Amino acid sequence: MNIDFLSIPAACGNNAFHPAVAVLSENHLLMSFQRIFSSDCYGACEFCESFDGGISWNEARNVPGFESKVIAGDNIIGIADVRCFTFPDKRHVLFIGCTARYHKKKMCAFSDIVRGSYYTVYDSKEKSFYPVRMFGNPHVEWRAACTQLCFTGEREFLLPIYFDILPPDSRFAVQVLKISLSDSFEIASITEGNSMTNATGRGLIEPSIIRYENRFFLTIRAEDGNGYFAVSDDGLNFSRPQKWLFDDGSEFVTSSTQQHWFCPGDKLYLAYTRKSCENAGVFRYRAPLWASEAVVCGEKLRLKKSAEMIILPMKKRYSNTGLYGNFHTAECGKCSIISDACIFTDSGMQTEVCIAKVTV
Repeated sequence: MNIDFLSIPAACGNNAFHPAVAVLSENHLLMSFQRIFSSDCYGACEFCESFDGGISWNEARNVPGFESKVIAGDNIIGIADVRCFTFPDKRHVLFIGCTARYHKKKMCAFSDIVRGSYYTVYDSKEKSFYPVRMFGNPHVEWRAACTQLCFTGEREFLLPIYFDILPPDSRFAVQVLKISLSDSFEIASITEGNSMTNATGRGLIEPSIIRYENRFFLTIRAEDGNGYFAVSDDGLNFSRPQKWLFDDGSEFVTSSTQQHWFCPGDKLYLAYTRKSCENAGVFRYRAPLWASEAVVCGEKLRLKKSAEMIILPMKKRYSNTGLYGNFHTAECGKCSIISDACIFTDSGMQTEVCIAKVTV
């Protein structure tokens, strides 16, 4: 596996977070990001574009309708955990995020507003956006947050979500929705798959999906020290989640952090954070960012221990170790692009954006 690093947009400054790259062509890249002000408190979604494969980037602009809004006094509602994806036509880009409420730049509970997930579409030819729309509510409280989806048609995709099954923020289940959009990018239909959870902490959250060799695979964040995967033939009905393990039988120990798929060439890979001898004192083991080949064995997946390597290394500022974990993956020809922001929580939430181009 070879890793090259792209240049970082100057617009990111020192507090950009949630960077996500969408690939329109090998030269035309789009990156979305949000400013971070405190834990889980973000500003408007911004985006910039590169027309030379990530060598240079233009000025950042706000995504219309994804800005924060004052609702009363110091209470603000915004769109958080935004990710962007290129439609199969390689012209339009889908932005997805979920509602978040803040009080004096801190996340606070919702009491009078139903949380939802929203989307908008960017037309890269016309340089314009379609109206922001809400996905609708197959569940009262559901989120498409830090997600990784899978297109199954020109205007159709599988969207992994998680939703409340107990009082708000107490226990979550995950599920995949098949969403079809009209030619004007309005919701045409939503089909629900089966739901999955476990009994520890907040259950299962932040699932990601990929199609590989005509099957569909989920990887899922949990709060019991494990990551989980599930398998499906149709992309909606998944097997019981199983713990990730390495192929030598050793445990995969992580701590409430998302994982994402990528597929450079013809092999399937998983990117993740995990416990190692070097990071025992790092919050949730969130550095470095690792990756390994995911080997399919019937209904099981195993991470190939001999293929494991570090994608984004640990970074330090004085004695403060930067944290990864809110990252995104995208395919670019025969390579993959992995973007993350290393955050230094002891330095006023300063960040360093990293964009890795991975080939095998």
